[in-house]
Amino acid sequence: MRILHDISLSLSLSLSLSLSQVLSCLLLSSLLSCPLFDLSSSALKSLISSRQHHPRLVIFSLSIFIDFNFSFATSAFLSQPAMAADDAKGRERRERRERREADPEAKVLDLRSLSQDAAAAVLAQVARIERRTFPPSEALTLDLSLCRKPSSRLFFSRTDSAASAASDTSSASSASSTVAGYVFYVRMKDKALLHKLCVEAGHRGRGIGGSLLAAVEEQLRREGCRTVHLWVDAERAAARRLYQRRGFEETRTVQDYYGPGRTGINMVLCLDL
Repeated sequence: MRILHDISLSLSLSLSLSLSQVLSCLLLSSLLSCPLFDLSSSALKSLISSRQHHPRLVIFSLSIFIDFNFSFATSAFLSQPAMAADDAKGRERRERRERREADPEAKVLDLRSLSQDAAAAVLAQVARIERRTFPPSEALTLDLSLCRKPSSRLFFSRTDSAASAASDTSSASSASSTVAGYVFYVRMKDKALLHKLCVEAGHRGRGIGGSLLAAVEEQLRREGCRTVHLWVDAERAAARRLYQRRGFEETRTVQDYYGPGRTGINMVLCLDL
């Protein structure tokens, strides 16, 4: 850097440069120490140190370099708010698309809204789906007392064909056969842990998972929760994409989290209250 300052001063003396030109040279010497300009600085140093170039050509090159990099840095800085706005708009578009693609017959309900017999029938169906979908070590066993605690909640999705039947204890078995998916979480003050999200194999690809997550987010916002945490198997690519579409970010990985050779990924969603 000392060499660049000396070059700037010697050029000003030999060429009778204006004050603005001298300042441009000094500014360049500072810019060259910034990582943003590392790519170009080596070429400029070679240009300045070479005696085969006319000094005025050097000054001309310096001015172009400064104008270009200053414009680049300014545009990058000013574009950050626009990028944030684009991200928000992109998320809104994704949510609208998920709502359009959602199964029109699927409804998301809170287990607490059902009668005791109907809720028990739904949990029986959830248990069957758990056994079909997950290995024994990962299958949840839920009961009414757990799901109705103030700190825990279960949402589930079903079709309209059983919308009225679920509240009727005489039709509880019919209602339970229509469960398409469910989500269960536990809240601890301003943080919630998403224990399980599952969509029955025959109902996937219809936006049910996104609808269940949207119901969870809405409820947790009402409860004043700020973050939602979960763990997902690194091999479950579809689940990871779904969480990412809803705004979850992958924060860390743990080898053998689910067993030998199965990596777990921690994901976090920050809720806007």
